[in-house]
Amino acid sequence: MRSGTSVDYAMRRIRDHLARFDYLDAALAGDCIDERRLTALEIMDNPFPDMDPFLYA
Repeated sequence: MRSGTSVDYAMRRIRDHLARFDYLDAALAGDCIDERRLTALEIMDNPFPDMDPFLYA
C-alpha cells in the first residue's frame, strides 16, 4: 500500500476482512450465527479447504 500500487484494492480487501471478522465476533458473542451467511463466508474466504477443524477440537 505504501508504494501506491493497488491501494484501492488493498484497502477494500482490508475493510472486507475486518467487516467479516466483526460479524463473526458479534455472532459468536450473541450466540446467533446465521448458518447461510457463515457458509457464504466460508466460500469467500477459505484458505485451507482441506483442513479438518475437528482435528483441533
